Amino acid sequence: MKNKTTWLTSIFVVIFVMTSLINYTPAYAGAKFGDVPTDDVLSAATANYKGTGTTRNSFAAIIMAVTWPEVTGNHLNYTPSPMAIGRADVSSSNGKKLWADGVVSGAYKYVRAHWSAGVGIWQLDSVGLGADMSFHNAVLTNTSAAVVASEMARLYKSASGTAADKRKAAWKPWYACGYHQEVCEKVYQSIYYSPTDTLNITRDHTVSRGGGLVSKHCYNVSNPRVTWPCYKYNPALAQGYKGSWYYNPLNGSSTLEPVPLPFLTYWKTDSYGNKIEYRHWLKADTGYDTSKWASRLFGTNARSSVKWMSNSPLGAK
Repeated sequence: MKNKTTWLTSIFVVIFVMTSLINYTPAYAGAKFGDVPTDDVLSAATANYKGTGTTRNSFAAIIMAVTWPEVTGNHLNYTPSPMAIGRADVSSSNGKKLWADGVVSGAYKYVRAHWSAGVGIWQLDSVGLGADMSFHNAVLTNTSAAVVASEMARLYKSASGTAADKRKAAWKPWYACGYHQEVCEKVYQSIYYSPTDTLNITRDHTVSRGGGLVSKHCYNVSNPRVTWPCYKYNPALAQGYKGSWYYNPLNGSSTLEPVPLPFLTYWKTDSYGNKIEYRHWLKADTGYDTSKWASRLFGTNARSSVKWMSNSPLGAK
């Protein structure tokens, strides 16, 4: 597990997010966080803080602290977007399968049928805590917060030293905090007031649990009466702060991953009992001359395991 978690978010958030983090001092009247996402973090903290020696609110602040450094450039007056995706994993040798048909090129005709690896406000990834999660579970803050809280509690309780040392251990898998732990400590001290055991959080009611992710019912076009739950991701509809990941060039570059066009996503169990994650880019959403789709076996690294196909059989309503 350690080998996976140390890579949890390593390089999948845009590089400029890290600029000036260490010396950045936020000025705000309460760090902004989504309304229902706040409830989800509190619920996850309630389920996991026992045995840590912290309070529920203190542990909730530990869980939240990494989100602003990871996806807003550490601006606490911006609300972390649940639909944030990483854009810095551009290695053609290690990340080739993230790109449509394995073609690492911003000029490729299907380039924005792109399999993003870092997902959500905690940037969960298939080489870390996102290994056994589908895209939508990494986005939705109830499922993602539960996974993050469980792992942070494990790391915190396993660490020795002071409470601050234990917080550093809990944050270590996250790039923005593992390499710049003082950043997350500053955020923690800003959002948690120990004398009264309270959180200094301003709830943003415009940011929902899925941050703009839309629930759908998918079906095979050959049998439209049989449906199953799925979700539609459209980055243009993302709620919360998008400035650190949704910007030009949308097709990507030598140092930047593409921003994916809208796609449908879900997971299913195959005939052998394996869980498979799917993402489908339909022609109606992309304008491409074919519908691209891809799959990943749970527990595998997307960078080397994604399988790309054309002519998707999927429909949705």
